[in-house]
Amino acid sequence: MDEHGQQRRRRPPTDFTAAIYGTILVGGVVAGFGHHEAEASTVTLSVLGSAAVFWLAHVWAHAMSERVNDPRGFSHAAFLRIARSEWPMVQAATLPIVPLLLAWAGAIEDDTGIDAALAIVVLQLAAWGLLVGRRTFEAWPLALVSGLINGAFGLAIVVLKTLIH
Repeated sequence: MDEHGQQRRRRPPTDFTAAIYGTILVGGVVAGFGHHEAEASTVTLSVLGSAAVFWLAHVWAHAMSERVNDPRGFSHAAFLRIARSEWPMVQAATLPIVPLLLAWAGAIEDDTGIDAALAIVVLQLAAWGLLVGRRTFEAWPLALVSGLINGAFGLAIVVLKTLIH
């Protein structure tokens, strides 16, 4: 109930797992290249290729798990349902790819594109955390904590990149 005594509408459940995991994956791939002569074209293709391969691997793993646990058989529709539910893993690459594409096109330096992609990953993770926190706790202070914790995963990727390269 809200403050006016009316029943609150519950949102349908949304699973952000694939989007968050995809964002972390993108950050890891970009950070793995560092700045040592990394060309934006190589980083871009690696991000897209990794997102696609991990998406297919997740779809396949979920399909196999459902198949083993459902003796009635497995349908094409079930496979498509799983593929759609995991698609946010690939979609998570959309924003971080933009500065990499700009760098590939020569509009910005490759290092700038890589740094911007990593910054977007951190912000994107914080935004996912904020969104999930807001839906879960329905209170801004706890939502902000959730966003900060989620964003910390992105910062950890940046710190590891710095320490390794």
